[in-house]
Amino acid sequence: MRAANGRARAWLEIMRISNAPTVITNVLAGVAVGLQARLSDISVPFGTVTLVGVGTLLSYVAGMILNDAFDVRVDSKERPGRPIPSGRIAMRTAQFVGVAMLLIGVAMLAFASPATFLWAIALGACILAYDMLHSIVPGCFVLMAACRAKQTRWALVSTWHCPSFCNMELKNKRNDSSRQR
Repeated sequence: MRAANGRARAWLEIMRISNAPTVITNVLAGVAVGLQARLSDISVPFGTVTLVGVGTLLSYVAGMILNDAFDVRVDSKERPGRPIPSGRIAMRTAQFVGVAMLLIGVAMLAFASPATFLWAIALGACILAYDMLHSIVPGCFVLMAACRAKQTRWALVSTWHCPSFCNMELKNKRNDSSRQR
């Protein structure tokens, strides 16, 4: 039982799970703006919001795991207590979990809405570029800022974009309301 708690703690540490609420609040802010930009009488697209929220969170956590995987040499010297250098999480396991979570997260974002597909691909590329380059290329913090900015952007776009069936529903509502006048 104690070993399981130690492994769970190592995974929570490598995922920087304490930052997760900021990811979700960025998504919710984007959803709020996106829905307001549409029409106030349209219900919240919970499926889309769920895909964007979970996809964003998975992508974020994947970025944290892959960051530690790419930084293992530096962490071995400067932060030997981190989960990978300390041996609490195997390097190959971290790489596999990080890549799998990133692929699943980006796929969820891509399928959330037709408007989010390219944003999802850009996010995945941005996360990988930051993780691979931040310790060797000055100024890579701009990539991290771009990743965080995209969180709110695709939440907004995914809820603001209205698929064709939704547009037909809106036209029918407008026609009904104009007939009642």
